[in-house]
Amino acid sequence: MKLFARSLILATTLSVSSTCVLAAQDYGLSVRMFGWPNATEDYAFAYPGFSFTNLSSPGVTITSLSMDDGSANGLWDVVSDESASVGVGYILTQGDYVNNVGWNSNIGYNFTGFDAGKSMQFYVDPDTYHYGTGNIVDARPYVFNGGTVTANFSNGQTLMLTWSNPVAQSFSPLRLESEPAVDQRNIYYEMSRTVSVAAPVPEPETYALMLAGLGLVGMAARRRRRP
Repeated sequence: MKLFARSLILATTLSVSSTCVLAAQDYGLSVRMFGWPNATEDYAFAYPGFSFTNLSSPGVTITSLSMDDGSANGLWDVVSDESASVGVGYILTQGDYVNNVGWNSNIGYNFTGFDAGKSMQFYVDPDTYHYGTGNIVDARPYVFNGGTVTANFSNGQTLMLTWSNPVAQSFSPLRLESEPAVDQRNIYYEMSRTVSVAAPVPEPETYALMLAGLGLVGMAARRRRRP
């Protein structure tokens, strides 16, 4: 009987433990927009950079991501200067690497290994906003006018962030030490959001097994108290 009780208690413990592993999880994203450091100050945001950081709980990865500038006629041109944290793999799914070959309404990526705390960034040229009729000196008015970033996560969740009058901050991730904080090449804009997924409710059979285990513990305690 003791062996049976111990086995059932062990089974109960393992069941409860496996249920507790499915605790609440956060999924979140931080997006930064910053100027091109090699441009003049006036043209810093004619070729802006974007960086993305996974703010999720450990084990929740970003599987794909897309960025839209929010303009009805908006188009992106060449994507370049990509980089990412160690272990993050990325494939461009929307956009191109060759200037003036194609224009895309979105920039999109698929990822592997984009774990919590890791990041990825790239620069993009929006100078074909007018369908090739001229360059954009400053892309911010278009991106901030309803531009969105949509990320998909390995836990099945999707998160969309919308640019809406973000506040300028100094210094950018690529700070120019020789220039003041107010220089456009030292300014960045950031938006972020984290959402918590509620912990799952244990199944009825889990409760039944827990009660059975507690009953056996009580029985064993009473037996030990007998003279």
